[in-house]
Amino acid sequence: MIISDATRRFIADNKNCDVRQLALRGSKDAAVDVPFALDQIRGWQVAQRKLPRWAATEGIVYPPHLSLEQSSGEAAARYKAALAGSGHTYVDLTGGMGADFSFMSESFRERIYVEQSPLLCELARHNMPLLGIDAQVAVSDAATFLRQMPPADVVFIDPARRDSIDSLAVADVKAAKATREPKKKRERSSRSERASTTPSSGSQPARVSVRRERH
Repeated sequence: MIISDATRRFIADNKNCDVRQLALRGSKDAAVDVPFALDQIRGWQVAQRKLPRWAATEGIVYPPHLSLEQSSGEAAARYKAALAGSGHTYVDLTGGMGADFSFMSESFRERIYVEQSPLLCELARHNMPLLGIDAQVAVSDAATFLRQMPPADVVFIDPARRDSIDSLAVADVKAAKATREPKKKRERSSRSERASTTPSSGSQPARVSVRRERH
């Protein structure tokens, strides 16, 4: 990835600063890519507590905030790596920012990272060698890649649960409303039918029998 020297200096000089204050202040140097720099500073700050190994690795480029928030923490990723064990081929069908991949694939001879986001794939190609991971990176969705996937010892999949505008959450809410609305209509219709069959005040009242059980 090509990052200007001015942007690198800005990131290094402000790594411990409040990102919100930096966003308001900006930079007087037009050569600084301020939005990118803010993503990197925020990413490094989050990684310090969430992915210490990544934070301690010089040159890591962090993804947009959402991908970092949805990634596994280092403790969880190491635990998954212990469960995955070792073998010849490891495939991650939903690579994301690569946190799980960077730990779970370590004990395998062939490592395949699959991700449908071209940006995240570009970051994986940049970051994995810095972390000591020799990986094949494939830009693809999981379903398409499965059709031509080579034999693998472990296949891992952990899809994102929401995107940058929470479209999955919105879709779930709409689906829930769609299932509730017909039910409400049926209930209203049922009440209307019962009302229409209720005897009027001048009609013979219905006889009701009550049976009591003896104890």
